[in-house]
Amino acid sequence: MLHIRIGMILVLAGPAHSGEIHGWTDAQGRRHFGDEPPANVQTVVLQPQPNVVEMAPIPRIPTVSAPRARASKGLGSEDSKRLEELEREIRFFELSTIGPDSERAGRLRALRREREVLLKKAR
Repeated sequence: MLHIRIGMILVLAGPAHSGEIHGWTDAQGRRHFGDEPPANVQTVVLQPQPNVVEMAPIPRIPTVSAPRARASKGLGSEDSKRLEELEREIRFFELSTIGPDSERAGRLRALRREREVLLKKAR
């Protein structure tokens, strides 16, 4: 919890710092950075680059196709709800990158099989 608080303070305080950042080398050859360099050393004013992270576009989730929607009308309420759940789970696993590929592929196969059984039941 302390790490999170310190991280938040650093993130929020970072953009508020508007002073110059100086870099210099001491007599032992070590590099130092700060906003107030010693008076007897040669400094270089650094221009920090902003830390910008670009977000990936959010993939569009397809809606339930018309044939499946019509097929679900022939099902009872429990089966119809399960078909909707299966569609959501299938879309989730198709877009997901969580977990090993083999586990996701196996789960997708099982979900699709169950969906096909329900769709056959509706016909």
